[in-house]
Amino acid sequence: MQNQLRSSLTTIEKAMEHIELDMPKAEKGVAKAARRIRKELQVIVKACKAGRIAALEVIKNK
Repeated sequence: MQNQLRSSLTTIEKAMEHIELDMPKAEKGVAKAARRIRKELQVIVKACKAGRIAALEVIKNK
């Protein structure tokens, strides 16, 4: 799970760099990078939700 989060964060950072580089060039690259960021953020949200559920289970079992 941590590797997946790290990978998602790295992908987001790269996509943000591409957005900055592509801004003057073309809107097409920006749209593609934005879609990638949105996808990776969904992965992070799912991981956070799973973490919250796991934390609640630990609290319940104590």
